[in-house]
Order: sequence, then structure tokens, then C-alpha cells
Amino acid sequence: MKYIDLISEEDAGKKVKEVYGAVSQKLGMVPDIMKGLANSTAALKAYTTLSDIIENGSFTAKEVQAGLLAVAQVNQCYYCLSAHTA
Repeated sequence: MKYIDLISEEDAGKKVKEVYGAVSQKLGMVPDIMKGLANSTAALKAYTTLSDIIENGSFTAKEVQAGLLAVAQVNQCYYCLSAHTA
């Protein structure tokens, strides 16, 4: 099975480090999904932009998490289920 390399904070380029800094301030850490997406700066920025759009929309934080949990359950993504349960 092939794995996606995770880009550590030490190995990240300048633009990725900026995104990591913002995420770390918000969450207290950088999730592995973002470290995988960092293989493409464009993908990482798109993911964080979408997250910001969802976060600043008209749904409450609980409604957003309920939606994310429902999608994770349908997709049987245990990584997402554990992340959004926390």
C-alpha cells in the first residue's frame, strides 16, 4: 500500500508554514490531513479556504460538526469520525 508523505512543520516551505501557523493557532496543532495536503500548497490552501467558508457561514459550530460527522459516517472514514468527535 502506498502512503502519502506528511510534510512536517520543519520541512514545510514558507507558504505552508504560514498556513500551519494559522491552523496551529486555531486548533493548537496541525492535523495529519493537512500535513498530507501540504504536498500541494494549492490543495492545502483550498482545504483551509473551504473550512473558513464553512466556519463563517450561517450554521452554528454544532451544526457544522453534526454535518461533518454525518458525512464521515456515510463515508466510513474513521479518521474523520474521531477528529470531529473530539
